[in-house]
Amino acid sequence: MKKLMFLVTGIAALALSAAATAAETPPLPYGQVVPGPTNPWPSKSALKVSFFVETVTASKNESVWGLWANTACTRTNFFPRRERIVWHITMVETKTGKVIEAADVKYAYLKIPGLPNLKLKYGPHGRDPLVAPWNWYYGWDVPPDYPLGLVDYQIVVKTKSMKERGEVATFKEFPLAPEQLTIVTQRTAL
Repeated sequence: MKKLMFLVTGIAALALSAAATAAETPPLPYGQVVPGPTNPWPSKSALKVSFFVETVTASKNESVWGLWANTACTRTNFFPRRERIVWHITMVETKTGKVIEAADVKYAYLKIPGLPNLKLKYGPHGRDPLVAPWNWYYGWDVPPDYPLGLVDYQIVVKTKSMKERGEVATFKEFPLAPEQLTIVTQRTAL
């Protein structure tokens, strides 16, 4: 009888522990965390504007200095002096998901060290404005004497919906040197 009682108790304990293990959540993949007090999303201090920014080569004969890459509209972050750098920028209000257009801003400019603020333009990227995607852009011809190395530029925008005094959105490149805009002595193959 004691053996039977011991066997029944053992089986019941195994069944209960198996049920408890099955009810536990499986471990998350590496790098993922469960939302909660240590990982609140979305953050109460979330950014007001999300930016997509790329720098591309210009078309032939666009630079006032007469230098251009062998391919136009090619993404790169390395530009020689005397070549035109073209920025393509899309900005989205994170709260509403609305793409920020010209009518939505008080100002939008590119800030390059050593230069005055450069007013961004808004227009179609392509020949046909009816089907071309519209974005913010700016083309800057790198002067022959501009310093070599990283260009610590910023994009600054203030939308009409930013009502609080002094509230602006700023884009700054992630400080990872191989990915940052860099002025070089000569163009490498694209």
